[in-house]
Amino acid sequence: MDSLVHNISSQIVYLNGYAAPDSVRNIDVGYWYTNTEGKSLNKFMPSKILETAFYTTLQEFPIFVGYIQADAHRRVYVDVNSEALNMPVYADTPCDLNYSSLCKAGFNIHKLSADPRGEHRILTYPRLSVVDQNPAYFHVLRLKDNSGLLVYANIAHCFVDGYGFTLFMDRWIEILNQMQQPQVSASTEQPLS
Repeated sequence: MDSLVHNISSQIVYLNGYAAPDSVRNIDVGYWYTNTEGKSLNKFMPSKILETAFYTTLQEFPIFVGYIQADAHRRVYVDVNSEALNMPVYADTPCDLNYSSLCKAGFNIHKLSADPRGEHRILTYPRLSVVDQNPAYFHVLRLKDNSGLLVYANIAHCFVDGYGFTLFMDRWIEILNQMQQPQVSASTEQPLS
């Protein structure tokens, strides 16, 4: 998270006439990831690396650390203040349910629309709410025996639409995958001949 704090620049992002009314709506989204290969806890989306990838991704989406404001002309904008970031809430908690238990209870992730990379999105209807000071809530729910996880997000709609959120999630997982790749050291590189 330290690199996030040092790499965000202050900026003002005005919302257009279509986005401003959505500043009081939230989007609830859940992404399911199943551990189909039975990887251990330190190999399948490890908590610390997942969180580090999250904060790294926020550097590319600085609007997620801004405050919703209105100017004297009642135009709504997001104020990203590098001196006082408005951090999304992030939590990672274990769950007592195993993915196979969910399947036995009738839950079938494969009936949902699947992404070719193996992730599954569940989009619920936006609900009206009063936007508080947090721009977003992210909760990683890790299923028992590391059988899978659910990434749940609740985001103020004015910060991002469904497409923008998909870009955020795709980038987060891309960064996670990059962080999990073994690093090639200079001593193991072979010169080209």
